[in-house]
Amino acid sequence: MIYEKKEETNGKYILGVALLACVLIIELFYLYADFSKEFWGIKFVDVANIIAQFATAAAFYLGFHQYHRNKKVERQAVIVLECKNLILKMVAVSKEFDVGEGTSFSNIKYCCTKLGNLGSDFNVLFTALDEGIQKAIVRMHWQEMYFNELLHVMQGLELRSAVSSTDGEKLYYFVVRDDARRKAKAENVLEVFLNYFILKEVLTHYAESELLGFTFEFSDLYFFFLFFFESKYTNDYMYGNMARLDVRARAPMIAAIKDVYKIDIEMFAPKK
Repeated sequence: MIYEKKEETNGKYILGVALLACVLIIELFYLYADFSKEFWGIKFVDVANIIAQFATAAAFYLGFHQYHRNKKVERQAVIVLECKNLILKMVAVSKEFDVGEGTSFSNIKYCCTKLGNLGSDFNVLFTALDEGIQKAIVRMHWQEMYFNELLHVMQGLELRSAVSSTDGEKLYYFVVRDDARRKAKAENVLEVFLNYFILKEVLTHYAESELLGFTFEFSDLYFFFLFFFESKYTNDYMYGNMARLDVRARAPMIAAIKDVYKIDIEMFAPKK
């Protein structure tokens, strides 16, 4: 399965069985080495008792192992269920974004904060999952949420609606935007980053001219960027998918806000 990483072989149980076998061999060798003349005279019942003792120990070990295995399976099932519930909540919050003409900074702040908290909870549970088919299915659901819901919303955010409330302000926005477009053409900005470049230039102009009545704090976007665009986390979520998550291309409006307000995610991102 493309979403599933190759599971590493765990030899601890094999080691336990091998240890029991070694002890049995050592005891028989001890009898042979110290009592070579009597070795073949050992009664069948004595040999049977030795084997029975180790069989009992092995049965106890296997029962103990099976008990812990069952508990582990139950725990993994609970974690998978909660991961799916969190993904459904992410989908719901993604739909709370106001896009197009309804775009507003307050709504962006509200939704990004909620998604960041959900992303933090999801990462804790996802990390606790053992590698296998269940974790692969969780990856699949996360990617469906990400590409079909979240990124679609990110492309629908419009800066003009967020900064303009009157016709005069809208006209001023178009003037600033056209200047940004000319600058982008002069600097040969790549097409994939063109929207981000224009949004950043316009937002920078508004911020420097003190025309914005809203501000973003570090805490408003930190978790959102960390768990939805930071490769230290998303690379694992995106396993099995060749897509690259460059926030400037995927969420240009949010990337512009981050850069204009100088929210440095890398400085505080935990090392993994």
